[in-house]
Amino acid sequence: MRAGSPPRPLALQIADGALTALPASAVKRLAGLGAPLSRFSGRTAAGTALLTSALAVLSQPPKRLWRRSGTFTVEDLAERFDRPIAEIEDWAGAGILGEPEEGEPGGVGRWGPGVVDQAALVDFAVRRGTDLGVLEEAAREGRLVLVAMEHALTPGGRLTGQEVADRAGVPLEAVRATWQALGFPAGDLDERRFDRHEVDSQRVLQALRTVYTEEDLQEATSVVGRAMAEISMAVTELFRRRLAEPFLSAGVGELEIVLRLAAISELTVPTMMPLLEVAFRRHLEATIREETAGRVETMMAGHEGQRTLSVGFADLVGFTAASERVSALRVGAMAAGLLHSAEMALPSQGGRIVKSLGDAVMFTASDPGSAGRAALSLVREVGEHETLPPLRVGIGHGPVLRAYADYFGRTVNIASRLCAAAAPGQVLAYCDPPVEPEVWTRAGLVAVPVPQGDLKGIEGVLEAVALREEGGG
Repeated sequence: MRAGSPPRPLALQIADGALTALPASAVKRLAGLGAPLSRFSGRTAAGTALLTSALAVLSQPPKRLWRRSGTFTVEDLAERFDRPIAEIEDWAGAGILGEPEEGEPGGVGRWGPGVVDQAALVDFAVRRGTDLGVLEEAAREGRLVLVAMEHALTPGGRLTGQEVADRAGVPLEAVRATWQALGFPAGDLDERRFDRHEVDSQRVLQALRTVYTEEDLQEATSVVGRAMAEISMAVTELFRRRLAEPFLSAGVGELEIVLRLAAISELTVPTMMPLLEVAFRRHLEATIREETAGRVETMMAGHEGQRTLSVGFADLVGFTAASERVSALRVGAMAAGLLHSAEMALPSQGGRIVKSLGDAVMFTASDPGSAGRAALSLVREVGEHETLPPLRVGIGHGPVLRAYADYFGRTVNIASRLCAAAAPGQVLAYCDPPVEPEVWTRAGLVAVPVPQGDLKGIEGVLEAVALREEGGG
């Protein structure tokens, strides 16, 4: 590789044989895909086929399971890593291979099977230009794996933070503020780890400053940083669950697992951009529609676009706190469990799911009695799942505005606020105008008055009721 040239993509380094455990057929297949990674995408049928093939190769553990046993000499390691014996002796003398099981401390002799992984880390770092003194210090401090990971996962950028600022035409402090708002340390700006993507993003932010204040942009950037951190943790956990464990079971070392994770990242990050764009665009459209519908609601009182309906919100109590204790995938499983419970419980009672909101479900019913029965049925269904937190429900019955396959207006807002105010397992309901007690009785429900005041965004005291089934506790 010429000095100053960008590093080759890890997927192609793997094809060159950087990972010794890859079967020969896999190496040949990947070597045949030695094209720019832009071809590995879903934008064309051919690109999708290439991406599928590459991921299949990278995720395939060695077919022959094996376990290292016995001891290893300098000669064994030199042969395994195709290096001169004298160089392996230098590694041993520097102490970066650990202490031998047989022989003088700090010298040469015989090492246990763990030395193979240790030597693989050293070999990987040395091939990427790491000084032996740096490796010696890293081994002494137990950071050898981190050094290898740094080489594998650090982006191949060639710009410092100051150079990004100069090219984008913004102050360095603007770059620093953005980087920190995303959740990264400001010290990174001194390193050559950035590229045109950071430059482009700073140019976009500079244009947005025409409309928004610096405080506005930093708040929004912080939200993006937290969301991307959650997504990254979920992706990493998927890798650990589906790939890391099988590789460890096959006797593959930590270095190879790190390299495969890095290679899969190189392949999937560019190709995931359309999905992230779709998700952002659609969520933004939904939010704008909600904002627009709320603003015109008062103008459309009595308009044919309005109808009287019962709207309910059901959410998992303590979901936010739980999400801080468990993995991102576990949080996703909880949200999926709630949606599945709603699909089981609501339709049979006259409820219709409108949308899932992660830890909440929005549903409708034609009348408050049906909405109450559906809500209590859902509370029971969720309560039967040991892995789900308890549920609470808020129901509003009154005029709503239907637009964009969704519902908007004060009734919807009241349902959402009542849900937030309800206790675990409780169903609160409010009707505008109030309904006669017989409405609840005919539905087999008992309604206990529990007036609600000080609900966010709702003026006055609401004459809400808590619902339970007749004969229930």
